[in-house]
Amino acid sequence: MEQLSYMLTPQERTITFVSDRNKGLLESMATVFPHSHHAFCLEHLKRNVFGKYPTGCGKIFKDHIVHLFCKCAYAPTSEAFDMHLRVLRDEGGFVMRTFLDSLPKENWSNAFFEGARYGEMWSNVAESFNSWIFEERPMLIYQLDDGVFVHVINVKSKVPCEHAVATIIKDDGNPYDYVEDFFTDEYCKSSYSFPIYPIPNIDRHDINGHEEIVVEPPLTKKQSGRPKLKRMKSIGE
Repeated sequence: MEQLSYMLTPQERTITFVSDRNKGLLESMATVFPHSHHAFCLEHLKRNVFGKYPTGCGKIFKDHIVHLFCKCAYAPTSEAFDMHLRVLRDEGGFVMRTFLDSLPKENWSNAFFEGARYGEMWSNVAESFNSWIFEERPMLIYQLDDGVFVHVINVKSKVPCEHAVATIIKDDGNPYDYVEDFFTDEYCKSSYSFPIYPIPNIDRHDINGHEEIVVEPPLTKKQSGRPKLKRMKSIGE
């Protein structure tokens, strides 16, 4: 968070964050980005509301309470919000009233949110990205970085899939016309056309006037127990 603030603060931009109300984010947002707007993801809130009630309440009742909660979130004016909120508090009972009292309306209701949200009520982008790099997430940081790089390259420029090739051939087209140039033999050969000078042997290395620096590994403390590979899910997921 601090590194992100280091990059964004000089730009003097007003940033809107959409999160799942993770405890660490709630604490860091208030200190690192005190002037930014923080919205709560509606999908995670719906799961929280659904999970507040025991199984005995029935799915129909819980879906109804979630529907009333969404009406409050989407309400365009404070009058409409108050009207839907009264119904929600009455029908949701003590469980819902306790939950709402702990939830600042400025962070989840359209009527009171002060930032620029552009109609985005969810954190779908982050969830999609997490699914996109699902296999790479448990890896070390440099392996994760390489994996993300490969995904980005494949999205930006790649060979057409078999469905696209079938469509191109059906329209009497040439599939190779839709392949990026750097996949061709010509580009591959040109990348190796420049001379690559060998690195001098260590016996020929000139160290006169230079102090030999030994880079030690960082000091780390191994955490107890088995490393966690999966994130802790929100209530109701």
